[in-house]
Amino acid sequence: MQFAVIVYLIWLVFVARRLFRLPMPRPTDVAIFSLFFYNVPLALAAVLPLGTLLEDYAVFLNAVAGEREVANKTLLLTMFASLALATGRTLGRGFSSHPRTFLAIPITHRFQRAAGSACLVALAAIGAGLSLFGIDSFFSGYATDSAAPGATSGTALIFFAYEVIGLCALLWYVCYQETRDRNRRLVVGIALTTIVGLTLVRGKRLELIIALAPLFLVVWSKLKVRQRMLAVIAIVLAISSWASFRQGAVPNPAAIAFNVFSEGLYAGHVTPGIVEALDSHNLSTEGGKRFWAALAAFIPRFVFPNKDEIIYQSLTEMSQFAPLGATSMLAEVYLQGKSIALSGFFFVVGLVGRRLELDELFPPQRVIFPHSVLYLLFVCSFIPHFRDGIIPAIKIPLQLVAVFTALVLFAAPRLRRIQTKKTASIPPTLSSG
Repeated sequence: MQFAVIVYLIWLVFVARRLFRLPMPRPTDVAIFSLFFYNVPLALAAVLPLGTLLEDYAVFLNAVAGEREVANKTLLLTMFASLALATGRTLGRGFSSHPRTFLAIPITHRFQRAAGSACLVALAAIGAGLSLFGIDSFFSGYATDSAAPGATSGTALIFFAYEVIGLCALLWYVCYQETRDRNRRLVVGIALTTIVGLTLVRGKRLELIIALAPLFLVVWSKLKVRQRMLAVIAIVLAISSWASFRQGAVPNPAAIAFNVFSEGLYAGHVTPGIVEALDSHNLSTEGGKRFWAALAAFIPRFVFPNKDEIIYQSLTEMSQFAPLGATSMLAEVYLQGKSIALSGFFFVVGLVGRRLELDELFPPQRVIFPHSVLYLLFVCSFIPHFRDGIIPAIKIPLQLVAVFTALVLFAAPRLRRIQTKKTASIPPTLSSG
């Protein structure tokens, strides 16, 4: 077991090196690191003799997370899922042996203005979400809940609007690079400022990171390796320091170091909880129900008002395993069918991730490839929502695909078709290797 963990950690070093060196991150590499972050730190805290280092922090909120046997199984499951991802990506290369035809959206002033207008609609959605949640409750502090009947819908609307703003601001910016049309610039700027301001007041760090990730990847593609490393270090330090300020404490090196992994440590409780409950036969597998629920959850609540009662009533209540309310993609997939579900799901994720790989996000050809947008949604929405489990990870990217499709149908001119000449490559956009 120890040898396997050492090999796995060495492999992660090479994955990290690849993330910094490749022009655009591989989706499977990002997924592998997501699995690591939300599962391995807590498991290692239980396995390694770290008592004196962690004595000032409430790490094991659920006693079962500190059990060595359960922690070892969590490590094995994480390594198994990561191997399934890598296997899916490796075999996915075999599907790219022939030229492919891709749709391309010509960049126009109309499409740019439509993207800016979508940011305005998202701002209105945030206002509606605040009203449903309760404005006083929302601005009362990060941990303040709301007793309003529409609180759940309000929260979902607010943070979905975050992601719409992130995607549409990127599309506006890409168009602006070609058109130099400043129309809707103020709207886009206000939208981005609003989500940053709301996050500073109350919001969750992950939601803002997801929203800004598409724009960040544009900057990332232009940076050198050393600049990328410095950018990541600066962002991590800023987020970790802000976590201390939000708790009313002055940042210090120990607190900052702990805050770097605190999100993963606390979200990681659900995996050992599910593992122990299944092993002790206190819980039964769901047989894939959560995947069907994710597809049904795509339907808006105003169309399907009884969605929560009808869709979720047969699903396991996850809060009993997650002390702080966070869940985990690894845990929920394991709950669907144990190792069979893990191998099948993450193998497919690896296959799809391979098909979406890019060498460059947007080509200098006055077009936007839907393929590039799908890559962004996969890397910046689907994978980050591994922390939130199956339903948000599938539902929200599908909703964003619907938003993007609506923009294309409403504002895009006739689409062009571009056929590759090299193996699985849109020069200079899609990766061939």
